[in-house]
Amino acid sequence: MGIIGVLSILSLVLFKEFAFQNRESIAESFRLPLDGSWIVTREFAEWNWGVRGYHLGEDVCRDAEDPVYAAANGVVRFASLAQLGYGYVVIVEHRLPAGDPFGEYVCTVYGHLRQEGLITTQSVSEGELIGYLSAKPEYNKGIIHLHFGIRKGRYIETVIDPRRDGWYYGGSTTIFGGKSSREDPIHMQILSEWLNPTTDQVNGEGFIS
Repeated sequence: MGIIGVLSILSLVLFKEFAFQNRESIAESFRLPLDGSWIVTREFAEWNWGVRGYHLGEDVCRDAEDPVYAAANGVVRFASLAQLGYGYVVIVEHRLPAGDPFGEYVCTVYGHLRQEGLITTQSVSEGELIGYLSAKPEYNKGIIHLHFGIRKGRYIETVIDPRRDGWYYGGSTTIFGGKSSREDPIHMQILSEWLNPTTDQVNGEGFIS
């Protein structure tokens, strides 16, 4: 086989590999990240007086070490220890199909996990194991649960959000470094960048039905 033939085969292999990765990065559907019933103990956008911020996700209580699964195909952008009782957090960026009403990308956020068993691969498929719930109070604020949030847009590198002096993917709209009221427009601005994860009982709207 000549050099042209070898190059042709190599090009075909690389094209197929790129096409596969490109196809796998598209999130055609989303599932809930826990098996079994999805009973929310803290709703999306609920005001929390303890942290003086709106909740940027849904909390679901489960048993320690319960497995957590990726909601859809995507790219793992963060899998490490985060701030303020959030425990180990996984963030997956998902590219949505063309023309999706929610935009081109969303990121799913899975909080209060343990270090052992945390996903180490760069890409993930829908339903793939990404970690386990933590039993450590310092990682789950004393209640074993999953915090599941969905942020609009592509992943933002882990720099501080100047509006709140905290991480872009924190669990609430809490403004650090000063007191704030629930009427502060910064809270509503940050809240508008997140999606209600599931269809709720109040208005029937949610990202995952």
